[in-house]
Amino acid sequence: GDAVGTVVWSFTTEADPTITTFPYTQDFNAVTFPPSGWTTGTSGTAPGWSRQTVDYNSPPACAGVPWVSGATGTSLLTTPSIVLPASHRIKFFWKDDDPNSPRVADHDTTWFEVSTDGGATWITLDTLSQPTPDVTFNEETHDLSAYAGTILLRWRDWTDGSTSAWGVGLDDILIEAIPLNSAPTIAYAMISSTTNGAAITLTATITDDFGVDSTVAGAPRLW
Repeated sequence: GDAVGTVVWSFTTEADPTITTFPYTQDFNAVTFPPSGWTTGTSGTAPGWSRQTVDYNSPPACAGVPWVSGATGTSLLTTPSIVLPASHRIKFFWKDDDPNSPRVADHDTTWFEVSTDGGATWITLDTLSQPTPDVTFNEETHDLSAYAGTILLRWRDWTDGSTSAWGVGLDDILIEAIPLNSAPTIAYAMISSTTNGAAITLTATITDDFGVDSTVAGAPRLW
């Protein structure tokens, strides 16, 4: 017969937020923050990451840590798991969110980090702390080839409430394959000598065609 007093349960599942399709972009334009699968966290009295609509690299919004007088501690913004193929890079834009004073390393700093063990440990890829105030957003590019596999990325902002302890903005994240374009360009000046046995110095400029910051590990890539 029919059951009496039964409870009907209903629920809605969300799509797996794991990042497996590239190029991947995140511009924080959606009203919901953090985006699906992203996580935030704080320690102390840090204000934490939130969606900002006052200043951004591209409208109408970016992610940011606002300035709060006297706040101290860490604000974390972490991606979902990323199944990263070989030979990929990340590009993003960030800005010292203070029109009057520079960020001061170890007092007001954002670290860009990667984890290959599910967040148990973190490796610093960049330290974002400007010696002078920013007028516009800065573009950063990092070769992630050494971290192919399942990874997490995060932006860890720290303030101790002193010196120039202001906030930071983050916008227009792109994870993509490193472009495999033409061979590097070699430019040189033609020289000649009419003296036998004369020493000749040739100065050549080699331009990396991969578009990867030559200051990061693994770059430039030349044939």
